[in-house]
Amino acid sequence: RLKIFQGERCLELLYHDTCHSASDIAVHLPEEKTVFCGDYVFYKNAPLGLDSSFVNWIRALDKLAALRADHYVPGHGPVCGVDGLLEAKGYLELVYREAEKRYRAGMPPGDAALDIDLGQYKDWHCTERILANVARLYQEFAGEAPTTAIDTDSLMAEMDRLASRG
Repeated sequence: RLKIFQGERCLELLYHDTCHSASDIAVHLPEEKTVFCGDYVFYKNAPLGLDSSFVNWIRALDKLAALRADHYVPGHGPVCGVDGLLEAKGYLELVYREAEKRYRAGMPPGDAALDIDLGQYKDWHCTERILANVARLYQEFAGEAPTTAIDTDSLMAEMDRLASRG
């Protein structure tokens, strides 16, 4: 956390280890009760976590929610309140929980992604991203670092095929 002052106005730069990526920073304007979340928050849009730590990402969203701002400006999606931020966190928790069950059962990541019922998130934009998210989560469950290479070309091609099927 780094506080910067311009006169009486304070802005806080907030960093939470590797979440969506290793370099995400949120900007909190305490007096305005506003947080510019960048890619910490995807709201009404499925996130894409290719080099993510989902465990850290979920914890970071708890910390952003604890700020109790009136306005959260996502990196993707409409401005929301804390309820929207918690809904975005709920997507990550759902995919984490469901992917972990399938990982433990030995299901391949592509099959697992297609098997997961997104429930309330099924109408979000870019739901095909679950393929990449589950692939990354399988690496996380195996103890691999977020910087571990992932076959993005194959994942993107498969996500394109899934998106085109509607």
